[in-house]
Amino acid sequence: MFERILVAVDESDEAGFAVEAASQLADALAAEVGLVHVLDTRQGIRGELGLPFDEFRESARAEAARFLERVGARIALPWRPQYFVREGEPAREIQQAAEEFAADLVVIGATGRGRLAEFLLGSTAEDVIRRAGCPVMAVRHRPPPVRRPARAEQESAR
Repeated sequence: MFERILVAVDESDEAGFAVEAASQLADALAAEVGLVHVLDTRQGIRGELGLPFDEFRESARAEAARFLERVGARIALPWRPQYFVREGEPAREIQQAAEEFAADLVVIGATGRGRLAEFLLGSTAEDVIRRAGCPVMAVRHRPPPVRRPARAEQESAR
């Protein structure tokens, strides 16, 4: 079924829920996981006072890589996730990372801002759903805990 799951992450609660859901799914399916974090350049990347642009940009990329390492450490799988730090328009970069990773599922947090806000502001999750060449799972809430059947239930099911 799903063998390569890409999870789009930022610092939102919904992205954290997406990581939890993807981790559970990857564990159940023995799937590989990729994590992508996009530095949104639609607003432009501005150097902090006294820091040249290139240094600021490299600092932002390094912080994004550290963020992905922290997120990846929360995924309890026998293998490390693959990390992608991208710059640009988030939906486009997530879609391109999915292609690069050969993902067969993208998991993304959805803020659920409402129809008017999505129409006026756009929604990254909605844009990813439209652009992705594979299924997309949008997560809005913490997934329920995994319920593993007791050994007796497993044996009686056989």
